[in-house]
Amino acid sequence: MATDSGLPEHVRFDRGSNFLSRTVTTALTALDANITVLPPRRPHPKGGIENLNTCMERMLFAALPGHTQAAQAVRMRT
Repeated sequence: MATDSGLPEHVRFDRGSNFLSRTVTTALTALDANITVLPPRRPHPKGGIENLNTCMERMLFAALPGHTQAAQAVRMRT
């Protein structure tokens, strides 16, 4: 969520070390942004961004020279 000035009010991260770095958290704290770290191995809180990532992979990145197809998750039906 962003303020009227375009600065983030709230940021949700997965547990990626690049997002949890001291530099990123210090910068977001300086901007008064609330930071929520999402639990590991739980895709449902971030379904929207996971869908966006999949669409970007299929429609944009796949057209770039040198792109290799990312491994697709295999769903097991129970």
